[in-house]
Amino acid sequence: FDIFRLLPNVKWFRRPEYNYTYVPVCRQTGFRANIDCPDIDTLFMPPNAGRSPLCPYHKIIHLDPKGDFQVTEDCENPVNMIHKSWFILPPTMEYYYKQHNHDYISLPPFMGNCNGSASGRQMEIIYPQVDAKIYVPLEINGERGRSIFSATHKQKNVKIFWSLDDTFIQSTQGIHQIGISPSTGKHLLTLTDEKGISVSRSFQIIEKEK
Repeated sequence: FDIFRLLPNVKWFRRPEYNYTYVPVCRQTGFRANIDCPDIDTLFMPPNAGRSPLCPYHKIIHLDPKGDFQVTEDCENPVNMIHKSWFILPPTMEYYYKQHNHDYISLPPFMGNCNGSASGRQMEIIYPQVDAKIYVPLEINGERGRSIFSATHKQKNVKIFWSLDDTFIQSTQGIHQIGISPSTGKHLLTLTDEKGISVSRSFQIIEKEK
C-alpha cells in the first residue's frame, strides 16, 4: 500500500495510436483463431501477434444425422452428415483439463460400420517422461520401492496392456496406473490397447550418487 500511495495520481494509460492492430483470438484456447474456432474475440495487439500460431485444437468433424457418432463417406451419405467444429485435446492434456472443466466433451466414437480412424492420438504415457532418469529410494525394509507409472486413453473404460522390455506386466481399465520396481539400467515401457494401438517410452533407473 505504501508503494501505491507513491504512484502519481494520473489517468489510466491511453490506448496506443499506432503500431497496433486487431487480432482474432480463439476464446477457448487463447491462440490466434483458425477458421474452425467457433467463439472468437478480437483483441488490440502489437502487429507481431499476427504471426503467432493458429489454434491447433479446433477441427471440423463429421457426425451422423443424430450427432452421436463420427462417420465417413464409407458409412454415411455426405448429404446427411452434420459438420461440427470440435474442441480436441491430446490425451494427456484432456486428462488434466477434464478434472477442472466438466463441460469438456470428448470426441464421439466412430459408427460401428465405419472404416474411419480416430482423430489424433488416442493414448499417451503421462509418466515416465521421455528418456527420464528415475531414482527409486529404498524402503525401510531395505527393498527398492516402486515407481508409479501412469497413462491415459481417450476412450473410457478401454483396457490397456502394460509390458516392460517385451515382458507383459498387467492390464488396467478405467484408471491406468501401475506400480513396478524395474532393475537399475535402461528400460522400454510399451502400452497396447484392445485395438492393437501401442505407444512406447524409454527410461532409465539410476542408483543414488555417493
